[in-house]
Amino acid sequence: MSYQNKCIMRDCSVRICDGETLEDKPKVNVEKAIQQQKQSAEVVESIGMEVYHVPTSDEHPDCVFIEDPVFFLDGRAFYPRMGADSRRGERGIVKDYVEKHFPDFKSITMEGSDSFMDGGDILYFGGPKKEIMVGVSTRTNLNGIAQLQAAFPDYVVTPIEIPPPSRGGQLHLISMTSLCEPGVLAIGTSPAAKEVEKTIKEKAVSDVEFFHLPNDWAANAIRINGYTIHCTKDEFPDSYALFQDRYGDKGLGMENQEFEKVDGSLTCRVRQIQYGY
Repeated sequence: MSYQNKCIMRDCSVRICDGETLEDKPKVNVEKAIQQQKQSAEVVESIGMEVYHVPTSDEHPDCVFIEDPVFFLDGRAFYPRMGADSRRGERGIVKDYVEKHFPDFKSITMEGSDSFMDGGDILYFGGPKKEIMVGVSTRTNLNGIAQLQAAFPDYVVTPIEIPPPSRGGQLHLISMTSLCEPGVLAIGTSPAAKEVEKTIKEKAVSDVEFFHLPNDWAANAIRINGYTIHCTKDEFPDSYALFQDRYGDKGLGMENQEFEKVDGSLTCRVRQIQYGY
């Protein structure tokens, strides 16, 4: 079976307001969040993707962020031990779903109480060097990264430290920089974003081009099936204009206003099963 045009998403829990956050933010409008997630699935389907919907779980308020409990690559499904205790119950539900619907994938589960990782820190770069950059953050440590490297020995796994929230850093690496086209990372221009860019230039083995945006949050984009899904005009008009200038009708806006209130981004809500840009 080809997984080129398939991805998994998860519906929004009615308890999303109880999700993990780095700082106090305005309260999520639950009805709007549920609607935004439905609209997001429609955007993804509109570009030829088949979306598999993992059932929601009100026991896990953050469960809509499907990127964190699983990472797919080369016929393997890697299940991290997530960094927040409150989210660790999500992994078993997602694993059961994946093993039922994609039984030919090899399951690899992170073990050990000294290792943790969120999938949002895994930035698949690919390219000739077959590189995966991984954020060293409050949610991902070096022991967890070592297990990812062991799971994908044919790839170069490069740790990238990101600034803590006290210095302007965000929750995950992909919240700060993301693949917007092959070989190109979208990134903001704040001091924290510049620090991440500098680290990538120093440590990455791949040749990386950067696409600079005036808003750090707008740097989170999804490259999928030949399209770049990015921020909307209402959220970040200046960054939206730059995306549209670069990608035209191959760039699509996706709303994220409600999910940003609980540190969620676009990529958090869509997990590709096979990378093909």
